[in-house]
Amino acid sequence: MRSKILLVSPLPPPVGGIGTWTKHILSYFENNSQCELIHYNTAVIKRRITQHSNIVRIIGGVKEMKHNIPLIVEIVKMKKPDVVHLISSAYYGLFRDFVLLGRLKKLGVKTVIHFRFGRIPSLSKQNNWEWKMICLVVNRAGKVIVIDKKSFETLIEHGYKNIEYLPNPIAKDIEDMERITDVDFSERQKGYVLFVGQVAPKKGIMELVTACADLEMVRQLTLIGPYEKKIEQQIRHIASKRDDGRWLQLKDVQNTEVVLESMRKCNVFVLPSYTEGFPNVILESMITGCPIVATSVGAVDDMLNTKDSKPAGICVKPQDIDKLKAAIQTFLTNSELAEQMGLIAKERVLKEYSTEIICDKMIKIWQSMQVETN
Repeated sequence: MRSKILLVSPLPPPVGGIGTWTKHILSYFENNSQCELIHYNTAVIKRRITQHSNIVRIIGGVKEMKHNIPLIVEIVKMKKPDVVHLISSAYYGLFRDFVLLGRLKKLGVKTVIHFRFGRIPSLSKQNNWEWKMICLVVNRAGKVIVIDKKSFETLIEHGYKNIEYLPNPIAKDIEDMERITDVDFSERQKGYVLFVGQVAPKKGIMELVTACADLEMVRQLTLIGPYEKKIEQQIRHIASKRDDGRWLQLKDVQNTEVVLESMRKCNVFVLPSYTEGFPNVILESMITGCPIVATSVGAVDDMLNTKDSKPAGICVKPQDIDKLKAAIQTFLTNSELAEQMGLIAKERVLKEYSTEIICDKMIKIWQSMQVETN
């Protein structure tokens, strides 16, 4: 008998890593014989790229909680899933998670809370209200999934035994396409640096543009993703310090084919975020054989295997413009190293992050909970 799973998570729009992950997971399980996936969409439409004030976010969170929780409970009563898999991005959403898990526990439903952020180690050190809420949520959930090894180790060290480590998979269609596509470094455009994501300060955009403005060898910096007018003005002002900013290109959201083609042509892919969970865009750049520079946040160090003797990229600390500039320069001046790390990156994705491997692990987590019930 097929397991019935209720997945509570957002879908695009808006564009974002969690929504993209949801889309890929739903697509994979459409024809899966082991599990039937029911989905409840928690996406907040028309959310701004830059953050609202705390008051606005709290009010919005309360409205969202009042709207979603009764509907989710009603679906559980009607569909009777074996497991409810709840995606969480933390912060004020933890209050929703805590309340919903309590309601589901009363109904006797098995629950998984899937933390899609990488701030657990730092929050545990701060011991602030968010960490205390995480602890309450962990205690209420049947299983807790984290996406990076540091978060797994942190929760285990605090005595929790219901923790599972599960990274993100690469999208199946991208995986299938890139498996039969050779990495061709001769096609990469000299001095071409690429960023894909929300074009916002929290993504380290200001530092990236500042670093590239100081590097004459950067002939083109392309930023692909949603942006607001005021951010564009700030970025163009920084870029104007060299050649009137003609080396900077801003593009709005592009389809997957355009993004992958840009990754195949760039010399360096850069993701200088202040915080991340498990960025899908890193997997996508890895599988295209991109030389990658990123910040040591969330699961990025794990993904690029930076502690190994054969890393798949270079990581620097967030907001360190000098180190960011040096890392970009390393790849632009050392083509042999860039090619070596690009090939390692592609091999690592296919070996560690294929859709089938990750989804099989997720199925085993769900099945283990049903065995515990029996």
